[in-house]
Amino acid sequence: MLHGHPQTHLIWHRVARDVSGRALPCGHYIPEEAPQALLEEIDAFFDYRQPA
Repeated sequence: MLHGHPQTHLIWHRVARDVSGRALPCGHYIPEEAPQALLEEIDAFFDYRQPA
């Protein structure tokens, strides 16, 4: 979600096949306001895409 656009993922589905996302409990600067949640999302993103 981008601020003010709660259905941004629908726009991305027009140009990408694999789109995912979720809201984090923070404002505009995610690394400062929710660093642990951001790291968890990044780790999950790369773990999901690594070959088994």
